[in-house]
Amino acid sequence: MRPSGEKILQSKKHPREDRKELGFDSHHQTKFEILSALIKIGTAIGFMPIELKTSLQFFVEETKKLFDAYGCAIFSLNESMNFDLIYAGQTDMGKQLFTSCKPNECIVIRDELPFILKNTKRKDKRCRGFEFDGKVKSYACLPISTGKKLVGILTICSSRKHAFPQDHLEMMLSVATMAASVIQRAQMFHKIEEEKRRLERANKEINKLNTDLETK
Repeated sequence: MRPSGEKILQSKKHPREDRKELGFDSHHQTKFEILSALIKIGTAIGFMPIELKTSLQFFVEETKKLFDAYGCAIFSLNESMNFDLIYAGQTDMGKQLFTSCKPNECIVIRDELPFILKNTKRKDKRCRGFEFDGKVKSYACLPISTGKKLVGILTICSSRKHAFPQDHLEMMLSVATMAASVIQRAQMFHKIEEEKRRLERANKEINKLNTDLETK
């Protein structure tokens, strides 16, 4: 029994303090916000038109916002995708990335593993695939694979050094996986449309043969 007159003390802690006690520090909060944003991007893309370039343009623009990046690009390594570069950010930088791309010197293409350069002033001999303008201080390149096939590279650039910590790599890989799913989805619908057209042609030929047989 509580003594009469004793008031129940209610917590006056700020919700952020409660989150801290539950382990929601700023690092985990950032991860939570990124994951929430990824879910929103994935949901939005699911309702977008099938056209691949439109979906990927939306994707790179949202990824740029997500990581507060200077620029974000997807490079195609598959001729059937009908594009070379999808870019969001400074136009001049996008052109420079496109013209400076050296696939035979890119570690991501060679090893199909992600690469993060935390400070562009410290040159890394492993990466000679791209040249960036002076405003780019750090960047991350991630492979985009559908099944066992490498179909593209996702590049995220920042005007800040150490903008992409190693413990965010898992989330960046999730972004690359989402890009792969967008490409895979478009390729699947493209194959369905091709098969549909093939069946329509075959049906027309069969109808023509039937008509010819009936007139004989």
